[in-house]
Amino acid sequence: MKQPKNGNNPTFLKKLSPARIFIRVGLIILLCLIGFYLHKLPNTRKIKDFKPVKNTIIKAVEAGDILTLLKEIKDPEIGLNIVDLGLVRKVNLNKSGEAYITLIPTSPFCPFLDILVLEIKEHIKKASDIKRVEINIDWKTPWHPGMVSQEGRKKLEKLFNDS
Repeated sequence: MKQPKNGNNPTFLKKLSPARIFIRVGLIILLCLIGFYLHKLPNTRKIKDFKPVKNTIIKAVEAGDILTLLKEIKDPEIGLNIVDLGLVRKVNLNKSGEAYITLIPTSPFCPFLDILVLEIKEHIKKASDIKRVEINIDWKTPWHPGMVSQEGRKKLEKLFNDS
C-alpha cells in the first residue's frame, strides 16, 4: 500500500480541507442517527395511537368544506392542525365526488407521513360525500416556518408560552 506524503492522512482525504472532512464526517454520523431512529419507528407508528378527530359531517362538497375537515387533523409531532401548519398546499374537487389534495411534509424524513395520509383519507370519506380522496406528496417544495398561518403562529406561541 502506498504511504501518503503528508503523514497520517489517508490518500482519499489528502485533497480535502479539514472543514470539508469535518462536514463529511458530521453528515455520515447524522445519516447513521437518522437511520437508527427510523429503524426504531415501526413499533411506534400505529394508527390507534392517534386521537380520533371530531365527527363533523359535511354534505356539501366545496374546497372550503374540505379545508374545514383538514383543520381537525393535527400534525402528531407539532400538535398544530395541518392547514395552519402550511402542509396543505392545494385542494381540488371534481363533480364526480373526488378530492385531490397536495401535501408537503415538514421534513423529507417525516416519520408519520404515511399515517397522516391514511388519517386524512379516512376522515374526509367518513365526514363528507367524497367518494375518493387522492393525496399527492410534493417532495420538491421544502416546508419552512414561514408557511405557518397567522392563526397557527398564535396557537404555537400559546403552546410554547404555556409550557
